[in-house]
Amino acid sequence: MMWLVLIFGPLLFMSGITMLMGQFFTKAGVDVAKSRIPVLNVYHWMPIIDRKPWWLILMFLPYLNIILIIWMVTELLKAFGKRGLGEQALGIFFWPAYLPYLNFKADLKFEGKVEVKRSTGSEWADALLFAIVAATIIRTFVFEAYTIPTSSMEGTLLVGDFLFVSKIHYGPRIPNTPLTLPLVHRDIPFVGGKSYIESPQLPYYRLPGFQSVERNDMVVFNFPMEDDFPVDKKMNYIKRCVGLPGDKLQVNMGTLMINDEVAYQAKEQQGLFQVTYIKGMPNSVGGYVQSFSPAINGRRDCQFVDVNGLYKAYPDLKKIAEMGINLCDFTPYSATTDYLRLPVNDSTKLKALASLPYVQNIQRIIYEPNRPGAFDGGNMFPFGRVDSTVWNNDNYGPVNIPYAGLTVPLNNETWPFYARAITAYEKVDIQKRNGKFILNGAEVNEYTFKMDYYFMMGDNRHNSEDSRYWGFVPEDHIVGKAWFIWLSLDKFKGWFDGKLRWKRSFTVVSNME
Repeated sequence: MMWLVLIFGPLLFMSGITMLMGQFFTKAGVDVAKSRIPVLNVYHWMPIIDRKPWWLILMFLPYLNIILIIWMVTELLKAFGKRGLGEQALGIFFWPAYLPYLNFKADLKFEGKVEVKRSTGSEWADALLFAIVAATIIRTFVFEAYTIPTSSMEGTLLVGDFLFVSKIHYGPRIPNTPLTLPLVHRDIPFVGGKSYIESPQLPYYRLPGFQSVERNDMVVFNFPMEDDFPVDKKMNYIKRCVGLPGDKLQVNMGTLMINDEVAYQAKEQQGLFQVTYIKGMPNSVGGYVQSFSPAINGRRDCQFVDVNGLYKAYPDLKKIAEMGINLCDFTPYSATTDYLRLPVNDSTKLKALASLPYVQNIQRIIYEPNRPGAFDGGNMFPFGRVDSTVWNNDNYGPVNIPYAGLTVPLNNETWPFYARAITAYEKVDIQKRNGKFILNGAEVNEYTFKMDYYFMMGDNRHNSEDSRYWGFVPEDHIVGKAWFIWLSLDKFKGWFDGKLRWKRSFTVVSNME
């Protein structure tokens, strides 16, 4: 039903506005009665703007029909002499009000398709304005470009993958923050500062999509913990959705369990390994890499490593990169030991690394229950549990994921799991005082959720900041589905040495599983 709204809604809306445009028809020599015939009145725009009727086929393609309407409006304004940048901008952004307003102006004059001599600057300005509007509509409602910045999804999605994120799979969100610069997310490029005005904030609403979020989808979402930003201006993260609303999630000795059954394991899912080198090594591989990585905010950031300097100083490291192993995934533990993330279902890279003469031993690490891991420090969601056992990356949960309509009791055991979802995401000011839960001065003993929630995890399970650390992702934070890799570059290789990953470029993400 909602897809019918997306297909016919814009057409019917435009038809309704056209009924208020009788003077446009009359001045163009078209019978005014034709402006009052629902749906067909849109067809009669075409001779006025001197375009073939077949263009109207686009009117029946969701989202593209919005771009078509804007183009038809700009052409109509030109036909009536409204070619100025300001007049075109009013037509593009406020056409439902601007066209009826012009309809009742006495000086409305039809000029038809006139070749007007215009300055190059004016022509470029018009073209740029239309391009920006069209690109903004596509970016908001159809798809958006995204780059994989970290190794949290390796080896399924790699650092250097450039992909398109589909908004139409789950349905595009109406922007919460309408007053924003086009084609930028949060910060103004080059000069810095916010690219948006926070007020007004529109309520959450999502147009219908092809599907709902499915278990094991690779999903782009707004990072929930950034409370200082509007929802649609929070940083974009990409993870695998491993838990759906209503699921029970648990990790036992490194094995993910959903509803007490072993969950899907990605082909390239990575685990944690300890690499021990022969004695006499001046440094570990991770130590070498970090020595050529700049310090950013007090931490060595491998994403900006000096690759040429690294290979010049330590040529053997190039052999490791050629194995398809991300050098950024070597974390130094000592001069002769690294922690490394490698695929757990494919031993090819493991065997290749073990064959190097300076590698003594490689052993997979799985954290024991009730002890912190080397990288999580025991600092896992939810915080303040009554149960004093320590959760880690390999032994976590159980956690019950809330869904819209679920009613949960409020007590000391449930509050750590659901407090943030209730207060931060659903904006309900329930406060815990002296062991009681107070809302608007009255004690409450239960809460019914308004939204669905999801649990996200990276495929690089020991190097991923995900729901295990900050909890559930609410449905209004979902951006879209990772859809298509159009380019993939390996920063540890040169342009003539395999930098362009041809096998990954122009690949549908779901086909990589």
